[in-house]
This record gives sequence, C-alpha cells and structure tokens, in this order.
Amino acid sequence: MSVAIPAYKNVCIAPDRSGSAVWLIGVSVAAEGNLEAYKINISNINSPTATLVARQLDIRFWSSQAQKACFNFPGNGPIVNSPIVIQQFGTTSVFTNVYPNGTIDSAKDFSNAGGVGFVSPKTFSLSGAVGDLNWFAALANDLHWTGLRLNGTAAMHSSYDLGIGQYPITNPLVSVGAYIPTSNTPAQGYHIVFDNNGGGVIYTTLANTAPINNQDHILSLSNPQNVDMNGIKLTTSAVPVTMYSIAYIIDQAPDGSTVLYTINPGYFPKLERVSVQGNVLPFSPSITATALNSQIVVYRASSSGVPTSSLNSFDTVEGTWSGPGLIKVPPSPSEAPIGAIVGGIVGGLVVIGFSIGFFVYRRRQNNREQNTASVHSLQMDLHLQPSIYEFSDASSGVVSPSLRHKSKPTTPSSINRPQNQHFASIPDNYVNDEGPRNPQDFSDH
Repeated sequence: MSVAIPAYKNVCIAPDRSGSAVWLIGVSVAAEGNLEAYKINISNINSPTATLVARQLDIRFWSSQAQKACFNFPGNGPIVNSPIVIQQFGTTSVFTNVYPNGTIDSAKDFSNAGGVGFVSPKTFSLSGAVGDLNWFAALANDLHWTGLRLNGTAAMHSSYDLGIGQYPITNPLVSVGAYIPTSNTPAQGYHIVFDNNGGGVIYTTLANTAPINNQDHILSLSNPQNVDMNGIKLTTSAVPVTMYSIAYIIDQAPDGSTVLYTINPGYFPKLERVSVQGNVLPFSPSITATALNSQIVVYRASSSGVPTSSLNSFDTVEGTWSGPGLIKVPPSPSEAPIGAIVGGIVGGLVVIGFSIGFFVYRRRQNNREQNTASVHSLQMDLHLQPSIYEFSDASSGVVSPSLRHKSKPTTPSSINRPQNQHFASIPDNYVNDEGPRNPQDFSDH
C-alpha cells in the first residue's frame, strides 16, 4: 500500500536494485525507538510513491535525534534479498541490515571495544565493495580514523580495526569514498579527505577479507596525494556521495542554490564543478543523498509547521535537475555561456577589423588627394597650345560633340613628377604513520 513520503529529521537513503527506487530509513519524532524502512518509487520523480517494507522497535538504540547513513552492497550483484546497511551515529554507534523481504537484523555495536562511536555521515566513506562486504574509512569519536568491514549476509560477522596504515587529519571538513567495482579481493578504492583550510588529500585504499592480525588490517590507506582544489572552497554544509569510482560533493552555493562538485581519483586528482543545464535545486540543510545508477537522488524534509518532504534527482550525464521546487539562477561570471564568450570575441575582432579598414581607407584617400594636387600643379606648369575640338555632323543635323584632341603640346625640358607614395605596414596583430592497534569485533545485543 502506497503512502505519502515520510518526513524525518535525521534520515538516510540508499539505492534499490530495481534502478527506479530508493530506500528511505528513519525514526519518527512521534515514535521514538521505531526504525522504519520505506521503498520509494521514483519512476516519476514529481509524484513518488512510498511503501513501508520493514519496521523494528528498539527504544534502546534507535533515535530520531541521531544522524544516519545507508548503503547497499553493490558487490552483491543481482541477489534479490541483498540488504541495506544502516549506520546510526552517536556516543555509541549502532548498525544493522534491512532486507527487502521485510526482516531486520538485531542492532549491533562494537561495545567490546568500549562502545565505539563514529562522528558523522560526513566522515564515513565507502572505500571498497566485493560480494556481501563493504569497507569504510570512518572517523571515531576519539578522532582516530578506523577501518570497518560490514557484512551483508550477517551483521554479526562485521568487524572494525584501529590500524589503517596512514592516518588522515583528525579535524576534517568532510570525506568521501570511491571504489573500483570488482569481484576479487583485496578490494581497491579511494578515501578523499577535505580539510577546513581549502585543501584535500586522496588516499589509495586496499581492503581485505583475511582475519585481522598485527600484519593484516581491514583497510589500509597509502599513497597520499594532494587534491587540486581548482579554486574551490567547500563549506560546512558539504554532503558526500559515492558513485562507484567517482566521488561527488553536494554543497551550498553563495546564492543559496545547490552546487555539485566531482572528482575521479583514479583518473586525475582535480576537484571540478559540475555544469548544470536549466533550473537548479535550492539548498537545504536537511539534504541527504545517494547515487542511483547515473543519478544523484536527493531527499529534503522540513520540520517547520506541518512536516513536508520531497525528492529530486540530478542526471550526471545530461547535467539536469528533475523534481519539484527547482529555481532559476543566473550563471556566475565563471560560468558564462560559451556562446556569449565566443560572440564577444568575434564582436571584438569585427570592431578591430573595421577600425583597421577605416584607417587604411583614410590613409589611401589622403594620399590620393595629395597625388591629385600634384598632378594639377604639374598641368599648370605645362605650356600647351590651344586645343582644337571638332564636332561631327550627324545625318540628322544634330550636332554631337566628338572630342578629338588636336593639340600639339610643347614638351617641357623637365617635368617634376609626383613621387610614389608608400604606406607603412600594419603589425599583426597531506599524514601520520601510526603502528597498528588491537583489532576489535562487535557484540550482539
């Protein structure tokens, strides 16, 4: 049974395998402890439909006030009952798997390690995926980066490790992951960390399935490389999105609209602004997003007055936004249309060409006038005999002048001829190495 799209304060979305739907998972303020999972059909983004798939009541763990992140298991391929993993953040972070058949694993945490908590979805990056396993680089509440391996068959078999080889900065602005699709291990990917000073670093990740020990770690970071920020300064509103081997950042533009940036760490370490055609999405602090095929699907909710929610999508191929509430924003000077730029150049060249042509014309006219004056002066100096003109008499009797010059000029001994005139030519125009720590497992509540 389809219902209205729920409006949650802290919610997460994840792609469905159908390619035409997303998962929406959250806890209502009116029903604390009640975790709800909906499937949202977005075949028509302007009229999406929601279906409740699963619900779990556990007042000990699930909270409407805690941030959440959701991911599918992309390595599972066509497995119909492949789950969505949900991670809730807080002093003690909990996670579980939600299955399309309506079942939800019991909530888990890593309390054997003293109740590990993770900071935020903004520093929880998917950096590897093979089969029913996902690997994440996550910033813990003690501000140490950790490696996570979450299991999509049984959440109880998930693990985390404090040893990750290289350690990024402990006060990042945002991080985003990317992974290389493969069916083999170790899984490979990237962990990109942006700081608060306008910089960023890309780490290569290597994820394995081997038992954790002092030599092998869940996730290893190496080969740090600075990001070419391309003059871009991210804000504290930045939201990370992973689309396979490409990473995206959704951010707030100075005019209040939504701007997107992208980086392909395996190809070139440069952050670039995504070109948008047509109307754009106004930015909202409640934005959460996921990648669905080549689309970025965005969920927004408003808690003021009557709670409302909406979904929009951005086509990364066409560069267009779809869905309700889009606005028209004039292009910034740095995004002036190419046609206008070319037109301005051509117009300028026309003006320059006209100016040069006019200059040449005037120069020639002046020289011609000078030559005419010289010839006239010369003729005045010549002593010519009187010229005799004859008129031929036509048969009609009309006299028609037929000028025949009969003069016999006296050749002067010397004639001052005008000198030739010559025209002047116109010129052409970021990392601390720390030793591995004791790996930990989770406990089942």
